[in-house]
Amino acid sequence: MSDSEDSTVTYTTVSSPYEGQSGDVSPGEDGPPVMPEDPYAYVVAAFQ
Repeated sequence: MSDSEDSTVTYTTVSSPYEGQSGDVSPGEDGPPVMPEDPYAYVVAAFQ
């Protein structure tokens, strides 16, 4: 049972940042057009 719970926790942790990045930018329809802007903003912030 411990294994099952551990697996669920790991899955949730991975889904948290993954869904957050996609949801933070857009719900999904604006995913492809925003995708290129996502990395660009990251580079600009890192350059600053």
